[in-house]
Amino acid sequence: RSPIAGTVSKQEAEIGEIVSANSNVISIISENNLEIEANIPEINIGNMAAQNPVTIEFDALLNEKFAGKVVEIEPGETIVDGVVNFKIVVAIDLLDPRVKSGFTSGLTIETGKKENVLILPRYAVFKKNGKYFVNQPISNNKIEETEITLGISGRDGNVEIVSGLSLGDIVLEEKK
Repeated sequence: RSPIAGTVSKQEAEIGEIVSANSNVISIISENNLEIEANIPEINIGNMAAQNPVTIEFDALLNEKFAGKVVEIEPGETIVDGVVNFKIVVAIDLLDPRVKSGFTSGLTIETGKKENVLILPRYAVFKKNGKYFVNQPISNNKIEETEITLGISGRDGNVEIVSGLSLGDIVLEEKK
C-alpha cells in the first residue's frame, strides 16, 4: 500500500523475485504535489526565504509560465562542481496535467520587490573608493561626480537609487 495517491512510474521487481533490503522496487509520482529541487549558489542564498514567489518555465511547455513558491531551504550545503550550493524546494501552485516528473525547468525567484522607486541602468553607476557615483553634467561642458546610495538590483540591469539623485536629474553614461 502506498501512503500517497499517484501513478506508478517504475517497477523494478516482479512477483517472486528476491530483492535486497532497503532497495527501491517501485516509484510513485504524486498526482497533486510535484515539486522542483534546485541548487542555489552560496552568494544568493542569503536573499532566499520560504514563501518567496517563483515563476516557473518548463522547457517542454514553451512560452508558458507557472506560479509557485519556495517551500523549503535545506540548512546544510551541497557541493556541486566544487562550489557551495544550498538546495531549495519549490512547490507548483496549480498543477497542470501536462507537467510531468523529470521536466527541465527554469526558475525566477522573487527575493525582493519595490515599486515607485528611482532606477538607473547599472552601467551608468561606477564605484570609487568603496562608494558609488554617477556623472552629472554641469555648466561649461564639465562633469561632476555625484555620490549615490544604491538599493536593490533588478535582473534587468537596473539598480535602485536610494539617495543622491532626484527624479528628472540628468545622468551621463560612465566615462571609460
